[in-house]
Amino acid sequence: MSNILTYIKNYGELSFDKLTFNELDNLIFSQLAYINFTNIVPNEISKEKFITIKDASDRYYELHQTLDGSIGLLIPDEVLPMLKLLANSKRFSNLKLHGYIQEIDKKETKQFSSLAIEIKENLYYIAFSGTDDTITGWKEDFNMQFMSFVPAQKAAEKYLDKYMKILKGNFILGGHSKGGNLAIYAATKCFSLRKKNIINIYNNDGPGFNKKMLESYSYKKIEDKIIHFVPESSVVGLLFNHTGKLNIVKSSQVGIFQHDAFSWKTSKTEFIECKNLSNESIIINESLKSWVTQMTPEEQKEFINSLFDILESTEATTLTELIFEKFNIFEMIKNSDKKDTQIVGKALVKLLDESRKIIFKNITNKLNKIGE
Repeated sequence: MSNILTYIKNYGELSFDKLTFNELDNLIFSQLAYINFTNIVPNEISKEKFITIKDASDRYYELHQTLDGSIGLLIPDEVLPMLKLLANSKRFSNLKLHGYIQEIDKKETKQFSSLAIEIKENLYYIAFSGTDDTITGWKEDFNMQFMSFVPAQKAAEKYLDKYMKILKGNFILGGHSKGGNLAIYAATKCFSLRKKNIINIYNNDGPGFNKKMLESYSYKKIEDKIIHFVPESSVVGLLFNHTGKLNIVKSSQVGIFQHDAFSWKTSKTEFIECKNLSNESIIINESLKSWVTQMTPEEQKEFINSLFDILESTEATTLTELIFEKFNIFEMIKNSDKKDTQIVGKALVKLLDESRKIIFKNITNKLNKIGE
């Protein structure tokens, strides 16, 4: 199966002058943002402060010689081999990386990471990282449901504003998962006159927004620049509300595992697309939306806080620690505050009930069509 790694191998000798930036380059850069480039890529936003992808790769492996190839439970293992491929290709090796920032704040419930890739003179791709392995990052994602904005969105807005002030040129924004949401948020909130310098905004299977945001004047100003990609069985990329066309990509994985960008099928310099979302995707997302509407914003907040109070009671800071340190979910619940367990239990019963209703509705609709 061909994917973005195949693309790098087959087209890595072509410069951006010979083969212009395309949707696969976008996905590659969105994956690059998952790598922790602390003390490698300069964190100062400056035209003069940079490191090439080749040098960044060499430096990364110098600092992480004992690395086993994994950088988190939910970050694909292919990310680091991809970095090596990029470093050894003519197309990518000399691209300049600027302004790497990583901010994780448990107290503020913030997980934010971003960097800029200079594609060529006066053309930059600003890559916003999706949710990493931290429990803090996942709690922030859940908070998107009831908060007007989350700290990572404000950090993305600030990052883009600062970058566009310092560097003159045109910008492509993008990210995978939450990173796609951050890219759209930052573009929406940026100074009106700077919006003309944004060429496109790529949301690669990232969640949407509340309706108030989508109806705002500032969002309408950048709406036609947004490009959405989701896999056939998307879950994350259909959360909340979206506008515009969904470009549906074929995947080699099944179900929620299609969120893995390395499972997205490619042909030459583009994705292999299909016409419709899978029935599984439709049922899951209808169930989630129906479930959420059954709860008030206060109930949503209570559920999220209680759920993460239970997880954080283990003192684990990452999902990897939760899984591989063999924390027992039943022990966690047993030892947690009784009110927390009641709130979480009640919400999960509602979710199961809504799922049952949606599945029954879909089966009934199919039977009615057969009978017509």
